[in-house]
Amino acid sequence: MWDAIPYPHVKEGYILKQFYESWQEKEPLFWEKLKGFEMTNKLKNRLTFTGLGIGAVFAVLAALEYKRKHLKASITLITFGQPRVGNELFVHYTEHLLQKVWRVTYGDDWMPNFPVEGLDRGQWWPLHKNPISSRVIYRHFQKEIWIEPQCDCSNPKIYLCFHTATLHENEECNARNHLHRVNYLGNKLKDSLSSYKESHPDDDHYGPYFGHTMFHNCPEF
Repeated sequence: MWDAIPYPHVKEGYILKQFYESWQEKEPLFWEKLKGFEMTNKLKNRLTFTGLGIGAVFAVLAALEYKRKHLKASITLITFGQPRVGNELFVHYTEHLLQKVWRVTYGDDWMPNFPVEGLDRGQWWPLHKNPISSRVIYRHFQKEIWIEPQCDCSNPKIYLCFHTATLHENEECNARNHLHRVNYLGNKLKDSLSSYKESHPDDDHYGPYFGHTMFHNCPEF
């Protein structure tokens, strides 16, 4: 169902096929919009890429493409409610190339637990007919800022979470309910993500992040 394909810039690096194909459709528009901004050389060499959910995936891939074309640029990547994008080698490549990489999660947001890693956090479910996809284990970036909601949303607790060298996620942060959500998503694989979102309008996916709730229908680029 969720197929992995080789990421062309990393040997043995893999990325979710649906994410990469969606980005390839959007990439020409990204460069077109970028040309429309009057940026000084200083600004061109110091950019921050950000996005929410699937928009966070586009931010990751856009930041990588921009950095490859502007090697001297200082790029910061900050994502919100980002799903897992690729495997461990893809993660290491991204963190090495961009260096300033953070992902922000809120409460029990379900999106960062997609694609599902597997019940034992190291074995992918046998859902794929594609033999490559059955071997790919999706991982997250190492630095996570987790916002724990309180009764008073204006005063949440904020934690800095660092994952292990093997990129196993810190289970005291967003991944704390990982097993529960794996079971839930496993039972809902036939349902589309959009129908899930429609039935969960108050989901933690939209924050609030640092006092701001994300819009449900943000314009693309």
